Amino acid sequence: MTACELEYGAAKSADPDQARALVVDLLSTLDIVGLDRPAARQFGQHKAALRRSGEILADADLMIAAIAVARGAELATGNVRHFRRFPDQPLEDWIRQRPPER
Repeated sequence: MTACELEYGAAKSADPDQARALVVDLLSTLDIVGLDRPAARQFGQHKAALRRSGEILADADLMIAAIAVARGAELATGNVRHFRRFPDQPLEDWIRQRPPER
């Protein structure tokens, strides 16, 4: 999930001030990373491969995936379907309920 998406969600919520406070709290616990050269390279390679296969993925989602791939990071998302096109990309579904670990 990106900071932009969190901020948008807060702004459109029923109580934007309360939601924004939650966003600020969450973002204070996370490292925010940008689109650097290795991620830009991943973006270009994956966008070209998707285009050749006739698939489309929004550039914003592709940038998110490219950053995760370039950093070797797990991608946490509520929209796993969009990111399954990256077979080697570890995904964590933040929406689906998981059984407790034992």
